[in-house]
Amino acid sequence: MYSKIVLSTLSGKTATGAMMPRLIKSIYNKMKIKYLLVIICISFMACKKGEPIDQQPPQLVNLLFTGYVMTDTLEFVKNGKVICTAIDNNFSMNGNSFIADENIQVRKKGDSKVISEFVIPKSPFSQNRKFFYDGATLSDNIVLTAVSDQKNIGMRFRFSTTYPYFYGGPVDIEIYEQQIDYSTFKFTYTSVRLIKNITGAFGDFVELPALVSTPVLGKNYIVKVYKAGTTDYPYTAEADYSWMADPVNNYSSSIRLLAGESGLISISDGGFYEQYLYDGYEVKDFSNAFK
Repeated sequence: MYSKIVLSTLSGKTATGAMMPRLIKSIYNKMKIKYLLVIICISFMACKKGEPIDQQPPQLVNLLFTGYVMTDTLEFVKNGKVICTAIDNNFSMNGNSFIADENIQVRKKGDSKVISEFVIPKSPFSQNRKFFYDGATLSDNIVLTAVSDQKNIGMRFRFSTTYPYFYGGPVDIEIYEQQIDYSTFKFTYTSVRLIKNITGAFGDFVELPALVSTPVLGKNYIVKVYKAGTTDYPYTAEADYSWMADPVNNYSSSIRLLAGESGLISISDGGFYEQYLYDGYEVKDFSNAFK
């Protein structure tokens, strides 16, 4: 019909009034289809060029870094830019709003050696990542566990040393109750608990009754350190104990916790010169940096 109408029009004949609306509607529908095809092609070309039409805005989170860095200075880096510098318990942040799913590298400031990396989670919105770095291991899962009874104290232990003749494996830590009779200055030691396979990371939670001293009797928790599975020193044959006043009773300094408190207790040797070891073991509590 369309051909006849066109021919009749070209031959000088006009279409009837009834035919004209149908002719206009047909032309309109064909133009609409062509227009729709053009839009689809443009959209497809835009998608192929990596330009999504309905792109979602980036998701922001509020991020805070805290904790303790025992040695070196650490830098937290995103896209080549330092967003945080950390030494001791001082974490200096350059802003707190960051895009989720972006990668963060942790490196030493001096040599730029990357020691860890992680991706910023999408949730929760407010995030506080708590790091502990001892010069060898970076941990970000440090938890201060509350005691089940406010009359108790709680502890997680770790052991580290820079002594060159350390044997290199885990250690066992034996906890003792030390009593001091102030009238005679006599010391007595009672074994309380043996904690096995302690490494440079904080271990399992240990809960003990808090000790209460009196004017006559002082009470403290102290520890001894052994090579794992033995009662031997955790050192090689090159270690020299001749500088120790009492190598058999080589105890640590006191663990200072009050009832209801939990500590992150780091044990290290009392120091050394060349192969000679000094007396005792040093005790340091890092819990304040993780509260």
